[in-house]
Amino acid sequence: MISAIPIGRSNAGGSRRYDILLLDAEHMCNMDGGKQDCEFNAGKRLIERLRQEYRQLPMILMGDDLYAHDPFTLELRVLRMNFELVAKPDFHRELYDRVEDVDGLGQCVKGSAVGQVPLL
Repeated sequence: MISAIPIGRSNAGGSRRYDILLLDAEHMCNMDGGKQDCEFNAGKRLIERLRQEYRQLPMILMGDDLYAHDPFTLELRVLRMNFELVAKPDFHRELYDRVEDVDGLGQCVKGSAVGQVPLL
C-alpha cells in the first residue's frame, strides 16, 4: 500500500505549525491476465488521482529510493507536486559525486537529525 500525506502550514499564535494527515492510499493488486502490479505503478496511480481530486492543494510527496529517478520526478513536476526522495549512494553515484564537488567549493549547508527532525 502506498500512502499520501499532505502538509498544511499555519501560523496560529505566532508560531509555525505543520499539520500532517493520511490523505489517501493505493493498493497493489494483480492486473487482468495475472500480470503482477508493483509499488512503482501504484505510486503513479496515486499521484495522478491525488492531483485530480485535490487540484489546488499544495503537496509534498516523500518517498524512498524506488521513486528517485527521472520518469517519476518529471511526473511529479507536471502534477505540480513538491517532493523529498531518498537517494541511496549505490544507485545515484553521479548525484553524490556532484554533491562532493559542491562541498569542496564550500557551498554546501550541512545539518544533522535528532530522531526524525532535521537540524540545520
